[in-house]
Amino acid sequence: MLATTGVELRTKARDNDNPDDRACSWNDHRDQALVIMSLIGHTHVSQIRDSPARPTSSTWKMRFIILGAASVLALVAATPLNELQRRQASSASSSALTSSASSVSAKPSASRGKAGITVGSSSVAVYPPTATSDYATYFPSESVVGYAGPTPTGGEAYIAQTAPAYPSFTAYGALLTPQDSTKGQDGFNPIRYLGNLSPYQSIDSAVYGLPNASSKVPGSCYLQQVHVLFRHGSRAPTGGAPPAAFAALLANATVNGTGFTATGPLAFLNTWTYKLGQEILSVWGRQQEYDLGAQLRIAYGSILSNFTLTNTLPVLRTPSQDRMYKSTLNLAAGFFGLPADPQYHLSIVIEQPGFNSSLSSYETCPNSNNKRGSVGTTASTNFTNAFGAPIAKRLQQYITGIEINATTVSQMLNLCAYETINLGYSSFCDLFTSQDFKDFEHAFDISFAGNNLFQSPVSAAQGLGYLQEFQARLSHVQPTFSNSSSNQTLNGSPITFPVNNTLYMDATHEVIVADVLTALNFTVLSEAPPTAAGSTSNATFVASRVLPMGTHIVFQVANCSNESTTGKEGTFVRAILNDAVIPWGLTGCPKQKDGFCELSVLIRGLSLRNQQIDFDYACNGNYSIPSYGQIKNGLPPLMSSAAASSSSVRSSSASATSTSSA
Repeated sequence: MLATTGVELRTKARDNDNPDDRACSWNDHRDQALVIMSLIGHTHVSQIRDSPARPTSSTWKMRFIILGAASVLALVAATPLNELQRRQASSASSSALTSSASSVSAKPSASRGKAGITVGSSSVAVYPPTATSDYATYFPSESVVGYAGPTPTGGEAYIAQTAPAYPSFTAYGALLTPQDSTKGQDGFNPIRYLGNLSPYQSIDSAVYGLPNASSKVPGSCYLQQVHVLFRHGSRAPTGGAPPAAFAALLANATVNGTGFTATGPLAFLNTWTYKLGQEILSVWGRQQEYDLGAQLRIAYGSILSNFTLTNTLPVLRTPSQDRMYKSTLNLAAGFFGLPADPQYHLSIVIEQPGFNSSLSSYETCPNSNNKRGSVGTTASTNFTNAFGAPIAKRLQQYITGIEINATTVSQMLNLCAYETINLGYSSFCDLFTSQDFKDFEHAFDISFAGNNLFQSPVSAAQGLGYLQEFQARLSHVQPTFSNSSSNQTLNGSPITFPVNNTLYMDATHEVIVADVLTALNFTVLSEAPPTAAGSTSNATFVASRVLPMGTHIVFQVANCSNESTTGKEGTFVRAILNDAVIPWGLTGCPKQKDGFCELSVLIRGLSLRNQQIDFDYACNGNYSIPSYGQIKNGLPPLMSSAAASSSSVRSSSASATSTSSA
C-alpha cells in the first residue's frame, strides 16, 4: 500500500512535465524495478523490461500501481513462514499488552493516561525490532565495496603539550537545559546542581587553590605517561531508585486507590508515564563518553607513538556491567575512531559479589554495604527531610489523592535530573526554585562525603586497590598485593595488566572515583566538608563538580628539564580532575603551583598511604558506627591494639575475603 501510494504521488508530480522527462522517469523507475524484482525472484521481469520507453501518463501510472502491489505480494511470498509467525506473535503480544493496560478498572479520568494507559505505568520502547529480515548480503561492508578514496593519516593532535592553553568543556549537547520555577529569569542553571547526576563540565583549578595552574603541560616538560580513570556517562536510575518509587506511587493510586487529580504546575501528572529504563547508558551518556574520548585524543594523541614503536596495543579496563562496558566502547570510539576494536584490547572485569576488582571494590567490602558504609546516607536523609517538608507543603495544594511529603519531593527532584539526562527534558524541573536545587545538591554532597570520601570509614580501603595498581604502573613492576580488592589473577599477567605502557584507561563508578581520591589522599577535598545542617558556599567537595556523569581523573607523568615550581630536573606527576589541577596531599608532596610532585617522592607517599590503610579491618571489622563528621581521613575509628598490631604486620589474611576471579 505504501509502495503504491509513493508511486502515485511521484506520478502526479510529473503529469505536466516535459515528455522527455517522463521518458527519463519511466526508464529510471523501470531500471530500479528490474533490480528489486530480480532480487526477490519476480516472475514478470521480462514484461517490465520489454515495456515501451514512452508510455502515456495513465499507462505507466497504472503499471507502477500494479508493480507496487506485485512487489509487496512477492515480498510476502518470499518471507519465510517462521518469520511471519514471529511477526504475528509479536503483534499478538502487543495487542495483549494494550488490552491488559486497557482492562484496568476505571478510575477518575484525571488519573488515566492517553489511550487508557495507567498514569505512572512504565513505558518501554524496543529497538531494534526482534523479527527483522536478514538482508546482510544486500548491504556489503566498506571493505567489500571498496573505493574509499585517499586515506593517508596526518600527525597526532597533542594540545596538552603544544597549545597555548587547555580548552574547557561546558556543552550539554542535545539536552534542553532545565529551568527552575522562575523559567530562567534569575539566571540560575539547575543542571549544575543535580549532584552526581549532573553532566560533566570543566572546573577551574582555582577551586582547589591553584589559580595559576593549567591542564596544559608546562613548556619545560614532556609527557611520558597518561593514566585515565573515568566514570560512565549519563544512565537510567538503578532498581528501586526514587524515580521508580514515585511512578509506583501514582500507578498504585490509579489502579488500587481512588485515583488522584492534579492541577496547576502538577497538571502534567494526569497523563504522565514512567519512561526511564534501569541502569543502562542513555543516548546522551553515549554522546558524553564519545566526546570525552575525542577530547582525550586531541589532548594526548601523540602518546600513542610508543605503541607503534613497541608494536603493542593499549589495554582498556571496564567492569562487566552493561553501562560500564558500553561507556568504554563509546569512549574508545571517540578516542580511536571507528572501527575502534582493532586498535586496543579490552579487559572486562567481572562486577559481582565475590569477585575482586579495584573498579567495583564494594563487592568485596561488606562494611560498605551496611550502616558503617552508609554514614552519609543517614545524614543526607535527615537533611532531605528538613528541606523537603516546606516544598511538600507548597506542592500539596495542587494535587488531591496523593500525599506529598519530603520523600516524594526527593523523588520528584530525582525525576527532574533523570528525565533530563535520559529524555532530554523534564516537566518536574519547573516545580522547584533555585534554593530547592541548591539543597538537592547539598544532600548529594553529604551522602558522598559520608559514604565515599574522607568522612567515610571504608572509602580509603575501597580505593586501595587502584592505589596499588597506580603505584605498580608508575614503578613498572607487576603488582603482587593481596590485601585489597584488586584482582590478582588479571593483575599478575603483563598481558591483561601491562605496566610499561604510556596510556592507561579504566572505567569505573563515581563512588570508586571518590574512594580513589580518598585513598590517594587528596586532602583538599576534606577542607570545609559539607555540613549536615545546611549548604555551605566554601565547600571544596561538591558532587556535581567532582562526581558528575562522565567525571574523570587524568594523571600526567612528565619529564621536566626545569620544573616550573622547583626548577628541578626529573620526572613529575600530577592529577587533573575534570580539567582542574588538584594538589596532592600525600606525605612528601608539597603543594606546588602547578600541582606536580616528583615521581620518586610520590611513590614513597603512595607506599606510606598503602601502609595506613587496613582493607580487612575497614571492610570486615566490627567497629562502632561513626556519626557523620567523626571520620576525617577515610579510615575507620581507632583500632584496638591487637588490630593495630595485625595491621602493622600487613598479613595476607585479608585475601581470604577477596576471592580472585579469572
